[in-house]
Amino acid sequence: MIALDSAERKLVATPLRHFPRDLEGSLRRRGRVSVRYMINSDNAAWRVVDGAATILRADTTCYYGLNKAGTFLWMLLLEEAIGVEEMATALELRYQLPAGRDREHVVAMVDLLSADQVLMELDDEVAGDLPQSVEELVTSVADGTGPTPPYEAPEAQKFGTLEQLIVSGE
Repeated sequence: MIALDSAERKLVATPLRHFPRDLEGSLRRRGRVSVRYMINSDNAAWRVVDGAATILRADTTCYYGLNKAGTFLWMLLLEEAIGVEEMATALELRYQLPAGRDREHVVAMVDLLSADQVLMELDDEVAGDLPQSVEELVTSVADGTGPTPPYEAPEAQKFGTLEQLIVSGE
């Protein structure tokens, strides 16, 4: 989690393992609703091939695969620090889904990537206001004005280290 140290006027990072697993729920209980997430570019490298992202965690060489909807959310996170609600709304807009349909899938993906420090949490004081509406963000990331693409719930899969992949010959 990133927080503002008001005494020293600087951002301070705290590893996520020191916070409860249900961080979003605990923040809601304390009255801090708008937790936003951003890509931890110091700890993650990624490449998108054929609409699917592969993310490498730099310090462990553990890697993750995202399906197309997960990659769409990753591309949103490249643009802005956004919260779970904005991600769910973006999926609804992009794929013309009923409201609230896949929030739990977004939460599962964010939980995995933030627990492994691929995503960082920003509290609402540090994140500030969103410069773009969700609609503008979806438009900036969506690939053209063609028909709505087929939809699968966003998913992130965690794989072992690259060394294991190379040794196994897969």
